[in-house]
Amino acid sequence: MDIFENIPNPKHRIASGWFPLSSSQQMVWVDQVLNPDSPAYNFGVVTELIEQIDIEALIEALNDVAHKHEALRTSFHIEDGIPFQEFADSIDVDPRTIDFSKESDPEDEARKYLRRKINEPFDLSGNRFWDAHFIKIDREKHYFFLRFHHLISDGFGMSLIVESLSKSYNKIVQGDSYLATYGVKSITEETFESYSEFLKEDRAYLTSTQFDRDREFWCERFADIPPSELPNSVLSASGHSFSNSLEWELDRATYDKCAALASSQGCSMLHLLLALIALYFTSIQALDEIVIGVPFHNRTNARQRRTLGMFAAVMPLKIRVERTRSFTALLKRVSSDTQCCYPHQRFPVAEINRSLNLGGIGRRQLFDVGFNFDTAVNKIPFAGTLCRFQRIMPNFSLNTLDIYLREHSLAANVSVLFNYSADIFERQDIAVLRKRLAILLDAILEDEDCPVGQLPLMDADERRLVVEEWNASAAAYPEGMCLHELFEAQVATDPSAVALVFASAELSYGALNGRANRLAHHLRTLGVGPDVLVGLCVERGFEMVVGLLAVLKAGGAY
Repeated sequence: MDIFENIPNPKHRIASGWFPLSSSQQMVWVDQVLNPDSPAYNFGVVTELIEQIDIEALIEALNDVAHKHEALRTSFHIEDGIPFQEFADSIDVDPRTIDFSKESDPEDEARKYLRRKINEPFDLSGNRFWDAHFIKIDREKHYFFLRFHHLISDGFGMSLIVESLSKSYNKIVQGDSYLATYGVKSITEETFESYSEFLKEDRAYLTSTQFDRDREFWCERFADIPPSELPNSVLSASGHSFSNSLEWELDRATYDKCAALASSQGCSMLHLLLALIALYFTSIQALDEIVIGVPFHNRTNARQRRTLGMFAAVMPLKIRVERTRSFTALLKRVSSDTQCCYPHQRFPVAEINRSLNLGGIGRRQLFDVGFNFDTAVNKIPFAGTLCRFQRIMPNFSLNTLDIYLREHSLAANVSVLFNYSADIFERQDIAVLRKRLAILLDAILEDEDCPVGQLPLMDADERRLVVEEWNASAAAYPEGMCLHELFEAQVATDPSAVALVFASAELSYGALNGRANRLAHHLRTLGVGPDVLVGLCVERGFEMVVGLLAVLKAGGAY
């Protein structure tokens, strides 16, 4: 499906105050319509409030935030099969209050509630695409949970909302003294840009010469499409899949060493981590290239960085790995390739897929692995106290594997989260991935100039298991007998035993021997005997084994 085929042209009559969807929204809308029961486009933020909170003031602050941010007042309408959006002048926000304080384990009940709500899909026919939940744990502790649909916001916007909520709440409960919370004497009244202004800019881009130049760039970039980096990743046609997650706590000292290495090469941590991931997957799959999906906030100026809404997009980054070169060389190449792609990052990835006709070759998209690098703060002041907040994601994914690295300067360690398709991976698979990435990273930090093809992926114990124990398959057998003679001995022992299984069919030793004998006699009439080579060209099945046994029985070689 061409995601742009239903974007209205300038001549389409649009009701007053209605706006077309942005290119980012259009992709989300189409996919959500095709998968109405999927919560894959949900995301949320949970703020831990660790002292008594004025609920009325929090509700007032939330309404103030909704008044400032146009995207929080969005509703959608369908006209002639085409989606439009409208921004209400005002809305009343009334958070749902849930009290778990009387439960035997309030924290566990809260976790189950959050998990249930984040996996609850929004109704596209509704008029609200976010909601708020005030969860009481005890007298001193509460959670404030905000849930959004990606149609109205992205991850960058989530941080913007939390910051705005903090400032509004503190101003309400502290008056002018709230300024001390931020260490300043005054704060200019916050002004936020209208998302509708971005929609006009996005509309202009879709009909611009830059759009055409960007298409040309990506089509040239992927003139040769690399194979899937995860060949077993056969998801549903939609790509929506139930997912689980596993965390890797990267110690701060190791992370700082990585940052120092990246900086010494004039690169960023994003480049280093992309190089690490690319090196790992190309190594285990014996590939030369890999494509990784890299999300970015797609806000091109200061105005847009003050605007809440769905701006985010994904850039498919193709990385080539040369095994005779060092990791620092790979790192610089990733940096160079990323910089080359940045001027064209606005071009929608779904349009790249369409332009390359991926559906025609049985591919849903260019990449199976996504990588998200998040360096936003994770603590915010409420009533003078720094309160921790964290993102929460549904148990559904659009990629086979998404890797999230969250680096918060106030945290002791760095969190790396693997969100993986439960249809493709077992938890143990991801545990092995986590372990091998750690081994590879340590080896890189020990010798960054070592050719990447010589860097280890396994520790001594795993290498011993793979090289020695799994290969300890030697078994005694009569060395004076040929293969077909060993087979005939088994036929004599138990001719009714099952020798071959293919699909739902079985073949006994006796039946297999009879077929092989008949073909061997025929081959002899054709001149097959000692020192005669016979080529076998047959699909996998019973006939393949019948053929090779018959050639051996006739005295030839296959």
